[in-house]
Amino acid sequence: MKIQIEKNDKWRDEIDQKLHDFNTKNGKSRYFTVRKNPDEGREIGFYLLQDSLLIGGATAIFRHDWLFVDELFVDESFRGQKLGSSILTVAEDFARQNHLVGLYLETHEFQARGFYEKNGFTCIGELPDFPRGDCLFFMRKILSQDSCQNQREML
Repeated sequence: MKIQIEKNDKWRDEIDQKLHDFNTKNGKSRYFTVRKNPDEGREIGFYLLQDSLLIGGATAIFRHDWLFVDELFVDESFRGQKLGSSILTVAEDFARQNHLVGLYLETHEFQARGFYEKNGFTCIGELPDFPRGDCLFFMRKILSQDSCQNQREML
Protein backbone atom coordinates (compact mmCIF):
# COMPACT_ATOMS: atom_id res chain seq x y z
CA MET A 1 0.00 0.00 0.00
CA LYS A 2 1.27 3.51 -0.79
CA ILE A 3 -0.01 7.05 -0.79
CA GLN A 4 0.32 8.76 -4.14
CA ILE A 5 0.43 12.55 -4.41
CA GLU A 6 -1.04 14.04 -7.58
CA LYS A 7 -3.99 15.93 -9.04
CA ASN A 8 -6.40 13.29 -10.31
CA ASP A 9 -9.96 14.28 -11.25
CA LYS A 10 -11.14 10.67 -11.54
CA TRP A 11 -10.01 9.83 -8.00
CA ARG A 12 -11.35 13.13 -6.65
CA ASP A 13 -14.78 12.29 -8.13
CA GLU A 14 -14.61 8.78 -6.68
CA ILE A 15 -13.78 10.13 -3.20
CA ASP A 16 -16.65 12.62 -3.57
CA GLN A 17 -19.06 9.81 -4.47
CA LYS A 18 -17.88 7.58 -1.62
CA LEU A 19 -18.31 10.44 0.88
CA HIS A 20 -21.78 11.14 -0.52
CA ASP A 21 -22.69 7.45 -0.13
CA PHE A 22 -21.38 7.43 3.45
CA ASN A 23 -23.37 10.58 4.31
CA THR A 24 -26.51 9.08 2.77
CA LYS A 25 -26.07 5.81 4.66
CA ASN A 26 -25.74 7.76 7.91
CA GLY A 27 -28.81 9.92 7.34
CA LYS A 28 -26.93 13.10 6.50
CA SER A 29 -27.62 13.24 2.77
CA ARG A 30 -30.19 16.01 3.16
CA TYR A 31 -27.38 18.38 4.11
CA PHE A 32 -25.48 17.75 0.92
CA THR A 33 -28.05 16.83 -1.73
CA VAL A 34 -31.65 17.84 -1.04
CA ARG A 35 -30.86 21.45 -0.14
CA LYS A 36 -28.09 21.84 -2.67
CA ASN A 37 -28.53 25.07 -4.61
CA PRO A 38 -28.68 24.46 -8.37
CA ASP A 39 -26.16 27.29 -8.68
CA GLU A 40 -23.66 25.45 -6.43
CA GLY A 41 -20.13 26.30 -7.51
CA ARG A 42 -21.24 29.03 -9.90
CA GLU A 43 -18.99 32.07 -9.90
CA ILE A 44 -20.34 35.60 -10.01
CA GLY A 45 -18.61 38.96 -10.19
CA PHE A 46 -19.54 42.43 -8.96
CA TYR A 47 -17.45 44.91 -10.92
CA LEU A 48 -17.14 48.65 -10.30
CA LEU A 49 -16.45 50.58 -13.48
CA GLN A 50 -15.80 54.23 -14.20
CA ASP A 51 -16.42 54.70 -17.89
CA SER A 52 -14.83 51.46 -19.10
CA LEU A 53 -12.06 51.39 -16.48
CA LEU A 54 -12.27 48.67 -13.82
CA ILE A 55 -11.61 50.36 -10.46
CA GLY A 56 -12.80 47.65 -8.10
CA GLY A 57 -14.92 44.62 -7.61
CA ALA A 58 -15.55 41.35 -5.91
CA THR A 59 -15.67 37.76 -7.08
CA ALA A 60 -17.84 35.23 -5.31
CA ILE A 61 -18.91 31.60 -5.47
CA PHE A 62 -22.21 29.93 -4.53
CA ARG A 63 -21.51 27.36 -1.80
CA HIS A 64 -24.13 25.43 0.21
CA ASP A 65 -26.71 28.26 0.27
CA TRP A 66 -24.03 30.84 1.08
CA LEU A 67 -22.08 33.28 -1.06
CA PHE A 68 -18.32 32.95 -0.56
CA VAL A 69 -16.63 36.29 -1.29
CA ASP A 70 -13.39 35.09 -2.79
CA GLU A 71 -11.79 38.46 -3.55
CA LEU A 72 -12.68 42.11 -3.02
CA PHE A 73 -10.52 44.97 -4.19
CA VAL A 74 -10.77 48.72 -4.78
CA ASP A 75 -7.97 50.59 -6.51
CA GLU A 76 -6.00 52.59 -3.94
CA SER A 77 -6.70 55.90 -5.70
CA PHE A 78 -10.46 55.35 -5.17
CA ARG A 79 -10.40 54.21 -1.54
CA GLY A 80 -12.05 56.22 1.23
CA GLN A 81 -15.22 56.76 -0.82
CA LYS A 82 -17.14 53.77 0.62
CA LEU A 83 -16.90 51.98 -2.73
CA GLY A 84 -15.90 48.69 -1.09
CA SER A 85 -18.98 48.95 1.15
CA SER A 86 -21.11 49.63 -1.93
CA ILE A 87 -19.77 46.51 -3.64
CA LEU A 88 -20.56 44.45 -0.51
CA THR A 89 -24.07 45.91 -0.36
CA VAL A 90 -24.71 44.87 -3.96
CA ALA A 91 -23.37 41.37 -3.18
CA GLU A 92 -25.62 41.16 -0.09
CA ASP A 93 -28.66 42.25 -2.11
CA PHE A 94 -27.79 39.62 -4.72
CA ALA A 95 -27.51 36.96 -1.98
CA ARG A 96 -30.90 37.96 -0.55
CA GLN A 97 -32.51 37.82 -4.00
CA ASN A 98 -31.13 34.29 -4.37
CA HIS A 99 -32.43 33.30 -0.90
CA LEU A 100 -28.96 32.58 0.46
CA VAL A 101 -28.23 32.37 4.19
CA GLY A 102 -25.42 34.93 4.04
CA LEU A 103 -21.91 35.79 2.93
CA TYR A 104 -18.60 34.48 4.21
CA LEU A 105 -15.00 35.21 3.46
CA GLU A 106 -11.39 34.99 4.56
CA THR A 107 -9.13 37.96 5.21
CA HIS A 108 -5.60 38.30 6.52
CA GLU A 109 -4.41 40.31 9.49
CA PHE A 110 -2.73 42.84 7.19
CA GLN A 111 -5.80 43.19 4.98
CA ALA A 112 -9.30 44.30 5.90
CA ARG A 113 -10.77 42.69 9.02
CA GLY A 114 -11.84 46.07 10.42
CA PHE A 115 -13.46 47.01 7.12
CA TYR A 116 -15.55 43.83 7.10
CA GLU A 117 -16.54 44.29 10.76
CA LYS A 118 -17.73 47.84 9.96
CA ASN A 119 -19.85 46.25 7.25
CA GLY A 120 -21.55 43.85 9.67
CA PHE A 121 -19.33 40.77 9.37
CA THR A 122 -18.41 38.74 12.44
CA CYS A 123 -15.12 36.89 12.92
CA ILE A 124 -15.95 33.23 13.50
CA GLY A 125 -12.45 31.80 13.57
CA GLU A 126 -8.80 32.34 12.92
CA LEU A 127 -5.84 30.38 11.65
CA PRO A 128 -2.55 31.66 13.11
CA ASP A 129 0.69 31.49 11.13
CA PHE A 130 -1.09 31.37 7.76
CA PRO A 131 1.39 32.21 6.37
CA ARG A 132 3.94 32.26 9.20
CA GLY A 133 3.81 35.49 11.13
CA ASP A 134 0.33 36.35 9.87
CA CYS A 135 -3.20 35.32 10.80
CA LEU A 136 -6.10 34.34 8.55
CA PHE A 137 -9.58 35.29 9.77
CA PHE A 138 -12.83 33.57 8.80
CA MET A 139 -15.78 35.95 8.73
CA ARG A 140 -19.50 35.75 8.02
CA LYS A 141 -22.56 37.91 7.73
CA ILE A 142 -25.90 36.17 8.15
CA LEU A 143 -28.66 37.67 6.01
CA SER A 144 -31.40 35.07 6.34
CA GLN A 145 -33.75 34.61 9.25
CA ASP A 146 -33.47 30.89 8.46
CA SER A 147 -29.92 30.79 9.81
CA CYS A 148 -27.91 27.73 10.77
CA GLN A 149 -28.64 28.47 14.45
CA ASN A 150 -32.38 28.19 13.79
CA GLN A 151 -31.83 24.97 11.85
CA ARG A 152 -29.81 23.46 14.75
CA GLU A 153 -32.63 24.30 17.16
CA MET A 154 -35.10 22.42 14.93
CA LEU A 155 -33.06 19.19 14.95
